[in-house]
Amino acid sequence: MRRKLLILLMLCCACSDDDDPVDGGAGTGEDGGGGAGRGGGAGRDASAGDAARPDATRPDAAAPDSGGPRATRLMLQGSAEGMAEDDADGGMLRRVECRFSGVIEQIDYEPNGDFTGFISGELFRTAQVGDAFGEFAPFIGGEASLRHGDGDEEELRFVGDQPADALRFWQELEVVTGRDTGSQRFEGEWSCAPGLLNNPGFLDIDLTVTGEWSLQPL
Repeated sequence: MRRKLLILLMLCCACSDDDDPVDGGAGTGEDGGGGAGRGGGAGRDASAGDAARPDATRPDAAAPDSGGPRATRLMLQGSAEGMAEDDADGGMLRRVECRFSGVIEQIDYEPNGDFTGFISGELFRTAQVGDAFGEFAPFIGGEASLRHGDGDEEELRFVGDQPADALRFWQELEVVTGRDTGSQRFEGEWSCAPGLLNNPGFLDIDLTVTGEWSLQPL
């Protein structure tokens, strides 16, 4: 009887020892699986982070325009004046003043900064002989453009193409040149030639004066 009890006790101990490795193995496998799952989660987070960061090597990650937004309206202004140095007209004062102004709108820019648009404005040429005055004051309107010329020269057009028999006033204004001073600002020199010289009822003198023009955002 005692022998039978000893055998039963030995069998129970053996069963208990066999169960421990199985329980331990299951626990290890479950923890390992959980660890792998967390590792997978970390991998997914990293991928999401990479997707959120802009990739400078991607073709669609272009750098912004460092020049900033282009002006939608530009103001053009110019002035010139001078006096005749000869003693014609009996030594009377002979003087000319010129100015122009206009707004350029509907501007279409090219990548290099050249543009075309439409201008509306007016021009004045006032001549004085002694106490008498005469004024030529045409309106301007139509296409205007700015183009890069030779070197750092800028070519401004705002009175259209002029025929060979056009007034000297218009021929001098057909193309005026200048330079880029930055921030969409330009400046240069221009010449104001006679308008309606020798026209009956209109006073002008044969004197061309030079001055400066400017173009800038409005």
